[in-house]
Parts: sequence; structure tokens; C-alpha cells
Amino acid sequence: MIELRLAEILKAKRIDNMSRLALDIGISRNALNRLVKKGELFRIEMESLEKLCRQLNVMPNDLFNIVNEDGSIWEAKESTPPSD
Repeated sequence: MIELRLAEILKAKRIDNMSRLALDIGISRNALNRLVKKGELFRIEMESLEKLCRQLNVMPNDLFNIVNEDGSIWEAKESTPPSD
């Protein structure tokens, strides 16, 4: 499952004006509240994602975790390029 870390980032940055943030990124306050409270992302427009990243001064990878079935955070393994 992909987990959205938006609530954690907003808390760390002390951002609590959801109406203003929603207006700045161009989504409804209700949609933003669902993203913040559930932490699960079902769909977000790339334009809104870009605006959110710019508004919060983060990169897209800062916003997301992949969570394993046991609740642990998945970490990518270093891969080696295929040999010819």
C-alpha cells in the first residue's frame, strides 16, 4: 500500500490552515482533508501533486512511503545493472 505522509509533513512544518493550502494547490478542502486524515492516496492529479510539493517545499518522494503487509516500511534494494 502507498501511504501519504502529508499529515506528518504538515505537522512538522506547522501548517494548519487547510483552507488556504487547498486553495493554493487547487483542490477542495474536503479532498485535502481526506488526504491528510486517511493518509492513503487513491488518486491525485500530477498538477496538484506538483503544486503541493512546491507549496510544502518537498520532493514527491518525501510525501510517500510504501508499506508492507506487516506495517513496516518497504525499502528498495540496490540493484545491479544486467551484465551483457
